[in-house]
Amino acid sequence: MAIPTNIYFKDYLKAVPILAIRRGYVLKSYRKDGSAIRFELFRSETETIPEGAIPEKMWVVHEDLKEKKIYSDDLKKACKELGVTKKDFEDLIRNKFK
Repeated sequence: MAIPTNIYFKDYLKAVPILAIRRGYVLKSYRKDGSAIRFELFRSETETIPEGAIPEKMWVVHEDLKEKKIYSDDLKKACKELGVTKKDFEDLIRNKFK
């Protein structure tokens, strides 16, 4: 069961691109219908995504407009796709954004 974490959604949105770059990915994110945000990771030698490229990894999260926090299931998705632990993610947020 998904529960709200102690990570604010705005901090999650700042941390994902940093972690993607550290892992050698180019990130593309965009809002889908309603509260959904889709993240796509591409491998590229440059900072641009080649035309027609297929994402190597992707996931979708839903923004909770009431709680304004990221849910545990959505945090697990990001950690899995970015190849980091929950502790790594939380440490980045604590050290960079607080």
